[in-house]
Amino acid sequence: MTASAIGPELAGVRLGPIEHRWSTRDAILYSLGIGAVLPRDLAFVNERCGPRVEPTFALTAITPMLPLLVRRLGIDLHRLLHAGQRLTLERPLGPDGAASVTRPIAGDDAKRGAAVLECVDV
Repeated sequence: MTASAIGPELAGVRLGPIEHRWSTRDAILYSLGIGAVLPRDLAFVNERCGPRVEPTFALTAITPMLPLLVRRLGIDLHRLLHAGQRLTLERPLGPDGAASVTRPIAGDDAKRGAAVLECVDV
């Protein structure tokens, strides 16, 4: 990381928006990819059952934001550590849909010689 790329001036910087679209097929493949098994998870992998969409599927919408963040901050991707995330859904996702995603940087904090960024995805 470059010292000048990360600092208090980043608070309020907004990346995006990007448009994210998904299909029933995407939702089913995601469920299978995270370990859906039959018959327990039939509602997540059968089109006749909806299907239901795993709550964590919402996180796929922010994946394209990583390259934007890396480029904007000049981060060496090999030195990047994902320390955690939190997800709040106001309602279940539909099996088909679209979202516009923006990533505001809420702030930064210097810890143990490294920068810790807090991003909020909307």
